[in-house]
This record gives sequence, structure tokens and C-alpha cells, in this order.
Amino acid sequence: MMSISINGESISVPDFSGEEIAVLKKYFEYNKRYQEELQLEFQTKLKDHPVFGPMMASMTPEMQQAQQARSLELQRAAIYDGKWEDYATDLLAQGRMYARMNIKYTDWYELIKMAKVAIVPLIKRDFVNDTLEAIDFYDGLCKFTDYAMYGIAEAYFQEKNQMIRDGEERYRIIFENSKDHILLLDAKGVIITVNHTAHHYSINALVGRAITDFHGADNKEAVQKALDFVHDRKTSDIFESAVETNDGVVFYRSTLSPVLDAQGNLQNIVMISRDVTELKMTELELYNLNLTLEKKVALRTEELAAINKELESFTYSVSHDLRSPLRAINGFSEILKRELGTDLTADTADCLQEILMNTKKMGQLIDNLLEFSRLGKRPMQKARIDMNELFNTVVDDCRKSNPHATFHIKEIAETTGDRDMLKQVVINIVSNAVKYSSKNPKPRIEIGSEQKNGSTIYYVNDNGAGFNMRYYDKLFGVFQRLHGADEFEGIGVGLAIVQRVVSKHAGKVWAEAEENNGATFYFSLPDEEVTV
Repeated sequence: MMSISINGESISVPDFSGEEIAVLKKYFEYNKRYQEELQLEFQTKLKDHPVFGPMMASMTPEMQQAQQARSLELQRAAIYDGKWEDYATDLLAQGRMYARMNIKYTDWYELIKMAKVAIVPLIKRDFVNDTLEAIDFYDGLCKFTDYAMYGIAEAYFQEKNQMIRDGEERYRIIFENSKDHILLLDAKGVIITVNHTAHHYSINALVGRAITDFHGADNKEAVQKALDFVHDRKTSDIFESAVETNDGVVFYRSTLSPVLDAQGNLQNIVMISRDVTELKMTELELYNLNLTLEKKVALRTEELAAINKELESFTYSVSHDLRSPLRAINGFSEILKRELGTDLTADTADCLQEILMNTKKMGQLIDNLLEFSRLGKRPMQKARIDMNELFNTVVDDCRKSNPHATFHIKEIAETTGDRDMLKQVVINIVSNAVKYSSKNPKPRIEIGSEQKNGSTIYYVNDNGAGFNMRYYDKLFGVFQRLHGADEFEGIGVGLAIVQRVVSKHAGKVWAEAEENNGATFYFSLPDEEVTV
């Protein structure tokens, strides 16, 4: 063998004598003659081979033929023309490829051995009367395959060693540049080596000591438990610990991972520890903040409870204290009207009638205000509601007092909620539609629903007076009216009640209108039940 340099790489090429070349030529000629028979034999034997079988299956017959033709041409050029460099370069490429594919060298050796065994019956068949010729042929075969094995083996192990060096370098870079502390322990938890990020101690202070030595009594048990888990289960475990260092207490979150030998026995343990001191401090701050917030929420809840109690007292006062004067005004007005009888002048009678009407209106205002305030604290009784039946019930009542109104009711989807509350919503919206369309010669009201974005939207459309959208912000306020009392009667609480009930059901309410051209009121309710 002699070594030559090709493209900066050292390659071994054979230094065959003339006699050896003559033997190789005999091998080549006979080998070429046996190619078809050997190829068929190889395909049969390699089909089920765990390594080479899949490789052959991935190649088409045309690809296999082209590869075989190229191999024969490289062999011919080497043997007859002395171009061993090209053949050696091809062997180098094969060896490297097998190394990168993680094919064992013994598998390749087995392939060559298989080729030699396969050709023996052919030699016996064709060289029955010429033993010397058979010996020359087989000698040429051995010389050629020995060189091929040497060339492939040389490249294979060079590539494997380089891969090992590259891998070691990659792991060294990762090991040394990791921001985490990486420690290699033996199977008993004694430190073998550490990376440079374990800066709280010197390497000499760490190596040779048990990892449990660096944890106080509060954490030593957790560390030992994790070591025992890895030792017994042969799988990873995670634990947290606090370590006393020269820089103070440092909190770590560590992972222990086993390193097993080919038989599954524990050889080493890799410990990767991350400094989570800052995270722990943040968690502590959040915990203290939550405690503060909980105290503030509790205090605020107490304040709101007190305010609600005051509001209840105020509501009672409104109910009781305001009703008494109203009853007195109403009663004395009735007495005056009765006592004076025909002696009343027309103007005096009108004044008394105005007083009676306004005391009645004031009483209605108090009733509506009380109803509105009760909604906030009234618990909901949720159930499945047939909204189609609910709308029709309300519409039937409206028809009795407004026979001229025409109602068009489409299919209305059911929902979940408090039936009494939602009935009040329907009454308020439908009665408003009837009221504000009453001045139209042909009042028409349309009711329906549609599914959209996980909610059911209900709508009531009328062809009545409508309103100016510039004043929309006042629409759902308490005692806010967009029409004068001389146009349409009302108190101004109905839509405020609608908004409060719909909001309590986690829904929304809105409206669209054009002055003198009708209005449409919408309210949406979630398809799924929402806990309130």
C-alpha cells in the first residue's frame, strides 16, 4: 500500500506487482461474466437483510444497473489502466456514507463474505478441469476484496472518529456555555464534574462530594428522594431546593436524568439545575400582592354590603315616607271635590283633576323605581324557556287592548334564563312597539330571532314614531324619555329594566331607529347557560 494525496486528503492505493495485476485481470473478466448470476443471488439473499434490504428496496432496477455498471468501470480502469485513485476515492465515499448512515462495519464485512460464498459454486462449476485457473481467479478475488475492505474500513473509521470528535465538541460547547448548572454524578450521587456556570463554588470544592452535602436539612430529603427515584426507576425526576452559597440562598429547579449502559444498568446521573431565585421572588411578590388584593376585595365587599343596606333603607323610605304624603294629597283633593261639588268653578275643578292625575303618576314612578331597585338583588331562577310561547302570550294580551295592530311572529328560538325576568323584558319591548306605532293608521310589528356568534338575537320591529339616534345614549337610562308625555304616556323606566335584566343574563340590548320611520329593538342571550 502507498499513500497519495487527493484534494488535500490522504488516500491509500495498492502497489500491485505485474503478476498480481495479471491475477486481478483474470478475476475481473470472470467476475464480469458472473455479474447477472451474482446479482440475482444477491437480490434474493439481501431482500430480507435488516440493513441492506431497505437500501436495495429504495433503488429502482435502473438505478441498480447504473450503479453496477459504474462499479465495473471503476474496477476495469483501476486494474487495466492503473487508475487506482478513482477507485480509492469511490471506496472513501462509500466508507464515509456507511459511517454517516450508522451501518456497522461488521454488516459490510458480512456482505463481502456473502459475495465470496456465492461465487464458490460458480467456480466449481466452470473450473472442474482447471484447478490452477480457479486458484488464480479466487486469489484475484481475495486480493481485490481485501483492498476494497481496507479502503472502506479506513474511510469508515476515519469518519466515525471525526463524528465522535465533532459530537464531543458539540457537547463540550453546550456543556460549557449552558446558563444552567450541569453536573455529572456517579450512580450514588457523587459529583464527577461540573460546568463553569456552577460559579457559587469552586470546581475543587464540588468534585468528589455527594450532591446532598450542598443542601440543608430541609432540602436534603427531597434531593435523596429524587436520587432514589432515578436509581430505582431508571427514569428522570425533577425537584426544587434552596442552597446556601457565598452569595446567599439560591433557589434551584433541578432535573436528574439517568445514563444507562447497554445492559440497562445505571452508570451516571446528569443533573441540570436552573437558578429560579428571581422567579421565586416574583412568586412571593405575587402571593403577597394577592393577599393584599384579597383584603382589599373583602373590605370593598363590606363597603358595598353597607351601601346596599343603605339603599334598601332608602328604598323603604321612598316606599313608605313618600306614599303617605301622596295619599294625603290625593285624599284631601277628593274631599274638596266631593264637598264643594257643583260650587267648584271650572278652573278649580281642572286644578283638582291635575293634582289627582299627578299624584297617581307619582305613585307609578315610585312603584317603577322600587321594581328597578329590586332587580339588582333578586336571585335568578334559571330554566329552559320556550321564547316562542312567551312572545305569543305577551302579544295576545297586547292584541286585546290594541286590536288594530298587526303582528307578524316568525319562528323564535328557545333560551335559558329566569322566565319572570325575561317575560318583563318581552312585555316592555313589545308594549313599547305597540305604543309608539299607535298613531300609524296601520300599525305593524314584526318579531323574530336569529343565531349569531354563539348567541340568540331576539328583535321587535315596528313602523311607529321611531326616534333620533343622536339621543341614543339616553335611551336606556332611568326616567329618560325621547318623546314628550303629551305625545306618548310613560314613566321612562321600562327600557332601563330591560337593560338590567338582559345584562344579568350576560346578554346585550341595543336599538336602531329613524325618526318617524319606526324602530327595531334587539336583545341577545348566550346560547349556553352562564352562571351569574
